[in-house]
Amino acid sequence: MATIQYILQFYSFWHAGSGLGTRSDLDASVIKDDNGITYLPGKTIGGLVKDAAQDVKNYQKSRVDLDFLFGKDDPNGGEETSDGECSFENGCLIGYEEIVEGKLQNYLYSSRAATALDHNHQAKDHSLRKIEITLPCKLYGAIKNVPDDNIDFVISSLHFIKRLGYNRTRGLGRCQITII
Repeated sequence: MATIQYILQFYSFWHAGSGLGTRSDLDASVIKDDNGITYLPGKTIGGLVKDAAQDVKNYQKSRVDLDFLFGKDDPNGGEETSDGECSFENGCLIGYEEIVEGKLQNYLYSSRAATALDHNHQAKDHSLRKIEITLPCKLYGAIKNVPDDNIDFVISSLHFIKRLGYNRTRGLGRCQITII
């Protein structure tokens, strides 16, 4: 078994949601730890890698067992899932200690507002939505317990990820993963 360490470089603002709005002016906040620093949950990374792995598997016509590596979802949409062999750590901000010591947390974030348009390209009533976004930055992450014969496949899957998070098809979350 091996550990794959990587750097996740964001080239645009990004949003990994907490599912909560923490300020009265925000509909969606980014997920943060107890020090107010954003991170990317290991479960989120695992899901992204699993989706990318499916595409890589199809492209390579590989026989890799994705359920073995990444776990299996309940086919009925329930809670009967199984864990995969790979274990995904949270993606943590590079420079974390310096940010906490300098109390620079608030400078990591901005906000973006958007509204829905009707067929006449007019704003729909009550459709204004404001989300918190994180500035482009670098995160460190690791995947543990990667079977030795699947290392290259998992690395290919990591390289396949080019965008992540909320609104990734609308300009947020452009990224690149580099193996270290």
